[in-house]
Amino acid sequence: MPIRLVKMDGRHTGGNFFTHYAEFTMSLKRRAPMIGSGTLHVSRQDLTKEFVQCRNWCWEHFGPSCEVELYDDAVHSFAFMPEQSDPDWAWMQKNYGLRIYLKNQDIAGMFSLMWCK
Repeated sequence: MPIRLVKMDGRHTGGNFFTHYAEFTMSLKRRAPMIGSGTLHVSRQDLTKEFVQCRNWCWEHFGPSCEVELYDDAVHSFAFMPEQSDPDWAWMQKNYGLRIYLKNQDIAGMFSLMWCK
């Protein structure tokens, strides 16, 4: 499944809270040589299934979170349990893409080992 892990900078949504995001795309150019077009294609249904599985895995391993647009308000309103007041991840579901945002290099590394193969 094409999942691309991106290191964020100031131009990205959520850059003030997260360092990386995992982008779920319907096609992804491979950098390694291969026979054929060099592009992997997946269906929208398969992409959604993979995104939900990854989101559920993050919930189980890193604790509860919310959509990235709600993150700042949720943290400041103490919406999460006291021992996890600042979640390590969030997600975004938009028409143009599905993303999981990751708090730091360690969290991104754990996610990458599990999902970015």
